[in-house]
Amino acid sequence: MKIVAWVPIKMNNERLPGKNILPLAGKPLCQHVLGELLKLDEIDGVYAFCSEQELENYIQKEVTRIPRSETLNSFSTKINDVILAFSNVIDADVYVYAQVTSPFLKKETIERGLNAVLSGEYDSALSVKVLHDFLWKDEKPFNYNPVDIARTQDLEILYQETGGFYIYTKDLIQNYNRRTGFKPYFTEVSEMEAVDIDYREDYELAQSIVLKDYGRTNDAYNISRFRKWVRIAENGGNISDYFEVFGYKTCAIYGAGVLGGELYDALKDVVSVKYFIDGKIAEYRDLPCIKPEKLSEMEPIDIIIITPGFDEQKIRHALENSTARIILIDDLLKAEFHFWNREWTQDIKDELKKEFQKEYEHSFNGYGISRKCWEASVNEFLNYMARRANSQKQFSVDTLKSTWSFIRQFILNENVTLPLIDLVITTRCTLRCKKCFHLIPTYAKDGRSPFDVELQTILTDLDKLLSSVDFIVKINILGGEPFLYRHLDELLTRLLAYENVGCFNIVTNGTIIPADSICRLLQNEKFYVFINDYGVSPNISKLEEKLDEFGIMYHTDSDRHWYDFGDLKKKALPESELKENFANCGYAVCKSLMEGELHTCAVHKHGQRNGLIPKSNDALRIHEHSEDELRKKIIEFYNAEYFDVCDYCNAPIRYKSPMIPAGEQEYPLNYTENGEKQEW
Repeated sequence: MKIVAWVPIKMNNERLPGKNILPLAGKPLCQHVLGELLKLDEIDGVYAFCSEQELENYIQKEVTRIPRSETLNSFSTKINDVILAFSNVIDADVYVYAQVTSPFLKKETIERGLNAVLSGEYDSALSVKVLHDFLWKDEKPFNYNPVDIARTQDLEILYQETGGFYIYTKDLIQNYNRRTGFKPYFTEVSEMEAVDIDYREDYELAQSIVLKDYGRTNDAYNISRFRKWVRIAENGGNISDYFEVFGYKTCAIYGAGVLGGELYDALKDVVSVKYFIDGKIAEYRDLPCIKPEKLSEMEPIDIIIITPGFDEQKIRHALENSTARIILIDDLLKAEFHFWNREWTQDIKDELKKEFQKEYEHSFNGYGISRKCWEASVNEFLNYMARRANSQKQFSVDTLKSTWSFIRQFILNENVTLPLIDLVITTRCTLRCKKCFHLIPTYAKDGRSPFDVELQTILTDLDKLLSSVDFIVKINILGGEPFLYRHLDELLTRLLAYENVGCFNIVTNGTIIPADSICRLLQNEKFYVFINDYGVSPNISKLEEKLDEFGIMYHTDSDRHWYDFGDLKKKALPESELKENFANCGYAVCKSLMEGELHTCAVHKHGQRNGLIPKSNDALRIHEHSEDELRKKIIEFYNAEYFDVCDYCNAPIRYKSPMIPAGEQEYPLNYTENGEKQEW
């Protein structure tokens, strides 16, 4: 996969002439963000898109200037035209586009957005600033009622694009003329990183930020942090919650200043503060102060909190030999903000993932299931807990503590924990989707007939699989259309008996309204309904109303695009490319179980059943092995580097597969609300 970073640059600007080469902290403005882009390990090249050759006198030698047409330099030029023009000159799978006028962007922030896109969970990323305050529009309050003024923490959180950077795929800009996709990742930036130099006042602000008088700068930093701290306390929050959630027992505080002292007072009764780390004094608050170069003299501790508001990279570099978790006080306050705001936000999930990463790096030796599978297990469990907590409005610090405790017990140990399994219960469906990833329409062709899987077969398969693993985080109940399954009420009842399954996800296309008896079963917190709204079903609103009526947890996904899995013809790819494709496959950890066989994905399963892909030994026939043997086979299965079917399918390989409309039908639908009169 090719990833490039680039910045558009003009040598003259209407609002602030010559701003892109104005001096800032002893170097041209353009070198600041280019320098951060050059630090990104994942980047295959950094480019400046500029028509004037003289720019080469101002940019780093590692940066390549790409000439652009003079027609793109006019004041009326639209930015998307510039972005499209660059993608026509420099080919890549993923582009990181940054603005020269955002000189305080950090490599770590850009990397956070890039990692979100590369994970496959998001199709783009952008830098944003959180707006969590009282706003007006058209001379009227925009997000609050002036008669009944809400608390600040109860206001809806809005996001403002800072324009600092955008990360997108070639497909997005070439086929959709978009720099943000259909599922963007909001990369929150600090106030300093959000600084955008467009006018003289902005430039003067940037100059004041980089003054070498750190004392004055740090005073302002301390004041802003204390304000956040006070807001948390006023609303019932406690800065020690963070340590309780993650089980930290010992810590050190970097910076023996006012902020460090206040942090010590807040933590000393909750966590054992062992040291201050400071190069200027030997003792503070009756605790020893260790110089950064003497860290080896400290006893092991769980976490170090950095309190100064400057030289973060220099400080982190000084602490790089420590095995402790290292966070900024900003990170601590940000987590606490979301804790007392009583919402399970993406920030909380990200923080839990960071802790998982630390635990994985320091505690394990590559046991069992692959790292990709471990990470998927954590992600699936956090998603489930977030849905449950937000749906039931039961979010609390205790919820976080129990979540982290579960992760330690079932995932961060030597158990065999699987992230998710697709359990196929029927191939009957109310839709006939072209390019259905589960190939369901093929069950109605060439003499084949759609069918329900026998209930006893499903239960026998689950009994066997669950007796050989310790835990499965999520099982997707799939069709076809699962609400057509004739024994669904009995199946749901029996599923609740499986204690080593986190949750069951009923995946529906939204065409069928389930009976009251089914809805009463789905009220159990282990069930979650996932509605795929392809823009085809007229019953989505009715289904949502029914689920709301019974208090059933659900989510409606309105993504109207699929990745094309191709023509299922053998490609004869080299083994190295098969391994690379499988490593990037969005479905690599989503195994499919059907009639005694575990397959690597839906295409593998349904393609072989319908003769579209030759049969191979890739499928794991679970009933051919004893429980102990099957446990070992499952570990091997999940650690496979690729499968034969990968040579026939390209659907899950993001950035390479074309996107197609979701749910496009092969012929007009004809079914009643309960699906009884569906034409096959």
